[in-house]
Amino acid sequence: MNNKEVVETNSVEPLTPYSKPRVQLKGAIDSEAAASKKSNSPTASTNVEEIDRNRSYFQERIVLYLNDLERAEVLRRVEAQKKREHETDFEGRYYKLRKHAVHFIYNSDVHGIRYLGEKRTTCEKIFWGWVVCLSLITCAILIVWVIIQFGLSSPIILSYNSNDIDNAVLYNVFPSVTICPENKFVYNAFTPEEIQNMLVNQTVPPGKSLTLAQYIVLLCAEEKKDWNFGSTILHDDFFELIDQIYQPLDEIFLTCDIFGTRHKCSELFFPTLTDVGICYTFNMRTREDFFTSEVYNHRNFYKSKPTMGWTEDDKPLRLDTYPNRALLFGNHNGLRVVLKANKLQETFKCKSVYTGFKVIIHRPIDIPHPSKYYFLVPRNKFVTVVVDLHKIATHERVLKMPPSYRKCYRPYEKPLKYFTQYTNKNCYLECRTEMMLKRCNCTEFYMPRKKNTPICGADNIVCAKRSRDELRILESQASYQKKETTYCDCLPRCTSYLYLNSFTEGTWNWKDYYENQWYETFFNETGGFNTTTDELSLLTIYFKKPFFISVIRNEWGGIPELISNIGGFSSFFTGMSMVSGVELIYFFTIRLLCNKIKYGMWLKY
Repeated sequence: MNNKEVVETNSVEPLTPYSKPRVQLKGAIDSEAAASKKSNSPTASTNVEEIDRNRSYFQERIVLYLNDLERAEVLRRVEAQKKREHETDFEGRYYKLRKHAVHFIYNSDVHGIRYLGEKRTTCEKIFWGWVVCLSLITCAILIVWVIIQFGLSSPIILSYNSNDIDNAVLYNVFPSVTICPENKFVYNAFTPEEIQNMLVNQTVPPGKSLTLAQYIVLLCAEEKKDWNFGSTILHDDFFELIDQIYQPLDEIFLTCDIFGTRHKCSELFFPTLTDVGICYTFNMRTREDFFTSEVYNHRNFYKSKPTMGWTEDDKPLRLDTYPNRALLFGNHNGLRVVLKANKLQETFKCKSVYTGFKVIIHRPIDIPHPSKYYFLVPRNKFVTVVVDLHKIATHERVLKMPPSYRKCYRPYEKPLKYFTQYTNKNCYLECRTEMMLKRCNCTEFYMPRKKNTPICGADNIVCAKRSRDELRILESQASYQKKETTYCDCLPRCTSYLYLNSFTEGTWNWKDYYENQWYETFFNETGGFNTTTDELSLLTIYFKKPFFISVIRNEWGGIPELISNIGGFSSFFTGMSMVSGVELIYFFTIRLLCNKIKYGMWLKY
């Protein structure tokens, strides 16, 4: 074989980075060495040895270089093979995942999303991508808003209660009626000139009681003015003196008819202590059933018949009850009162420019406040009041909610300090009383109080006004800041009644009526009146219809309504339903797990 040829090895060992070299090179140096052997000279022998050494060196270097190249090439090929295998595996998984997602898109009910999986232009896919994203975002925002409103606001609404079997006036109490004369006291107590002098010069008339003078100032004085009568506190003997000067009942009431039957007015009306002085009230609960045992009551005030025939929920137990039931409706089945006033005994008009009587219609368990709400019965007039009763009840489901959620109290949930019956008006009066005690160390004369609690005198008028203003500000701030409870926390009662009144007023020519053939009989029955000095007024109050409107507090939202709102938003904006949501979860969780269990792989495509 020619020395210049490359001799290949018979090894078939595969190429690896650490395999032995598979070739050996005999180059031009071998051919020169063979030619030199033909010469027998010493110089030639030396050259041959040197050539052999060089040949061995270069041969070794070339072999090492070729081996290095071969190993580098093998390494490059191995790395390239691994990279191709990795890319192939990644592309396969991505392809399978993409195909799985496309399969879901084609089978989903979400509007517009299927166009993202079709082979369409990029512009179309961008358009539908924006549409789907905006719909999903809007739907999510509205759903979150509904959930927040459900959690923060009270889901209570008022709706007509068609299932109320007690919506007839027969089963309900007749309203209480409080009548307050504008003449606050008898004529001989103080003359108009003496009252005017007290209010202007702050001096007590000679021979008059300082305590009674302060009572007049409390009723008639301006609240913005500082008063100096030398006394800021009154005591329990204050009520003993009031008994001597307020107008007796027989000087105010002429006749009283209830449900078409005439009664003595003293049997129907009793004196009550209000914020405008002494008034007379019909059909109100007695003080033993109204105030707690700690409250001090003067012997004459709030003393009516004992309560009988009513349950704690204001349901009648029998026909004869007190407070009286409203048995029938109409003009002849109500309260009819003839009031009188003597022109010669007209006294100073405190804080008013008219004459007549203030009238308040209220619940038998409420303290009347004539200074806040009333209607006027003028002299020589008739006033007819038609009452329309509205009942507000609460559903049993709502009663199980906390009071801050249903916005009302059951009678036993908020016990009061001075009253046995909870109403929001009694609660607010008690709150005002506590504020007065806190700011002025006394109470106003008409407020409920314990025995020996100081009564604010004339010199405390400004302090009383400031305490009322402070309480009004605290209540307004709580409402403005939308707090769950106000300062007094006087929510309505869960079962309450509203009296909606409509009025008719006209001139009453009572002289012609009473001076006819029935005058003598009427005069003997009533004790008489003077047609010259007396002026009469007629007040008639009755129910408008046999049935009233019953309203009930019920759940507005609840879980079913919340679910329906969420479903409505998701269906309107995306076309999804509850099953669509379950399908989304199934496709990317349960289905993948089942593929792994059944086929040994997550994605089978």
